[in-house]
Amino acid sequence: MKRVLLPSAILALTSTALAVPVTLKASDGVTVYGQHTAVSHPRGVLLLFHQADSNLHEYDPVAARLAREGYASLAIDQRVGGSMFGAENRTAKAAPPADYAGALPDLEAAVGWAKSAYPKTRIFALGSSYSAMLLFPLADRHPELSGILAFSPADYTGDGLAVQAASTLKVPVFATSRGDPAERERMEEVLRVIRKAKVTRFQPIGGGMHGASSLRDDRNILGTAGQYWAAMLKFLRAP
Repeated sequence: MKRVLLPSAILALTSTALAVPVTLKASDGVTVYGQHTAVSHPRGVLLLFHQADSNLHEYDPVAARLAREGYASLAIDQRVGGSMFGAENRTAKAAPPADYAGALPDLEAAVGWAKSAYPKTRIFALGSSYSAMLLFPLADRHPELSGILAFSPADYTGDGLAVQAASTLKVPVFATSRGDPAERERMEEVLRVIRKAKVTRFQPIGGGMHGASSLRDDRNILGTAGQYWAAMLKFLRAP
């Protein structure tokens, strides 16, 4: 893993944040491209993982809002992704073909980066759709995480990967899904096996969206983004 040292000018930021590119190396040698948004004296750092056919730019306005709330972040291009949001997924373009579970080393590289760059800061991981599923094995392997935020998690691999990890999970969970019964039930298949971790379920009044686009005013056509932010920030700020 390549660690990117931050210029002192970035670390000295108080009211503004600057997004800078970073390059990580996954355990199997795949190069993972990311974007780090730094703030001074962060309340925590969030690792931001996108949905299928997407890329790190799913989180551009989210990272900016997190910075205003006092949180640093790292968004990455995972090897399973595409050109949503009008941007190229640089990791997926160069990496060998992979299934959803094959992207787990990319998420682990991000955890390693955060532990190195922010050794005394709370680390959270946020996932969207398939990457929300991967949060459960990720957190099971990394109980040092302060929490995971799963937007539309489900057993997308069909082999119980998330369910098996959830059954022994000890990391606090924030989970939400679109309001339709089918998606909520797919989420519950994962959540109901959790025995050792605190689970916060959230459903907005007026309806939810699929994945982390729920947090974007320009994508949340139901106008419930503010409710998601209020619930998520409450979870992040809990002791």
